[in-house]
Amino acid sequence: MKRTLGFAAVAGARGETGPAGPTGPAGPQGLAGAAGVQGDTLVGSSGPAGSSGVAGAQGGSGLSGPQGTATAGLAGVVGRPSVAGVQGPMGPTGAQGPVGIVANWTAYRDYSFDSGRADIQPSNANTASEIASDMERNPLLQIALDGFRDTGTADAHSKNLSDRGVSAVRGALIKAGVPASKIRSGSFAHLQLAHDRQVAVLLNTGI
Repeated sequence: MKRTLGFAAVAGARGETGPAGPTGPAGPQGLAGAAGVQGDTLVGSSGPAGSSGVAGAQGGSGLSGPQGTATAGLAGVVGRPSVAGVQGPMGPTGAQGPVGIVANWTAYRDYSFDSGRADIQPSNANTASEIASDMERNPLLQIALDGFRDTGTADAHSKNLSDRGVSAVRGALIKAGVPASKIRSGSFAHLQLAHDRQVAVLLNTGI
């Protein structure tokens, strides 16, 4: 008996794919979409500074301008000197005032002597004349002569030299014009004023 395949059996069988048909025409372009959000901008670091360029050559100095001329003014005419007036008469010399009071014996001059000698030295040659002039102008003054010490000799010889030195000074003063009555000898000066190989001349008004 011959069997006939049913519809189900025919439907379950798959046939081969046929060839692709030709591409259809492109459709119209769609609308452009909205722009997206802009991204962050990145700032790059600064590059290193370039080296300095070579300095240009210095320009030449400009020329100095000419010096201006100085104009000196003319000197004025010198006036004539006036006539000198007559010198007035010289007034009379006033009377000399009284000498001041010297209450204590005061050191005035010194006579120096070389060691071992009692003669007056050339450095004191004019001392007696100067003292005599002061005594003449001041009659109230009196003189005292104080002996010295010669530390380079023995005590006895030193005393002899001192007496001889005082005598030499006294003689020189009298010879210069000092009255002998106004000259005293002895120890009148303070001990601290006694110098080695010097006769001290002291003054006092005698009041």
